[in-house]
Amino acid sequence: SKIAGKTAHAVNQFFINLRQKMGIDAYYRIFKTITSDNGSEFSELTQVHDHVFYADPYSPWERGSNEINNRFLRKEITKGEAINNYSSAQIIVTNDWMNHYPRAIFNGHSSMDIYRKAFYQEISQLHQPIINWSVLFI
Repeated sequence: SKIAGKTAHAVNQFFINLRQKMGIDAYYRIFKTITSDNGSEFSELTQVHDHVFYADPYSPWERGSNEINNRFLRKEITKGEAINNYSSAQIIVTNDWMNHYPRAIFNGHSSMDIYRKAFYQEISQLHQPIINWSVLFI
């Protein structure tokens, strides 16, 4: 689903809704930490997640995977261009391409391959079903 805006409240509400859909145990098994930059929209993440890491300013190596994803995204959406200029379908196609792109860091597997493997390992240890599985494979 889409975050409603670029405010701390909107970002927090997204995580609250996700946690409710997944159930608290599954949520914390899948999202062990959240790594963020220091944008104001992320300033209150500690209110909705126990383990938040804020990268130091001007230290992109602290968010290496995020920087690579930004590079992928910029192949489709030019930096400085409003994402609102793109349809939801275009964003979904780009997101799908990024998540299924084979990566050297994963020995030719995609980030989705790695996520699914970890997801099933973690979820198999739960004693309760996830309320809404589809929320995890957007």
